[in-house]
Amino acid sequence: MIHLPYSYTDAQGRVWHPYAIEFDTPDGTFSTYIYAISDEHAQMMCADLRESARVTGQVIAQLS
Repeated sequence: MIHLPYSYTDAQGRVWHPYAIEFDTPDGTFSTYIYAISDEHAQMMCADLRESARVTGQVIAQLS
């Protein structure tokens, strides 16, 4: 399990919260998390993902 901070405050003072998203493929249903500042913002970010997502490499370690 990956620990996600409940919130993050950016340099502009906006508070970001994690949102769970799911997507379906022929191999099954998968999920991941995004950070957004509101429910509406999370919906917009999900739409952006549908339009522009791409694989940039395999994650082999999480740096803290």
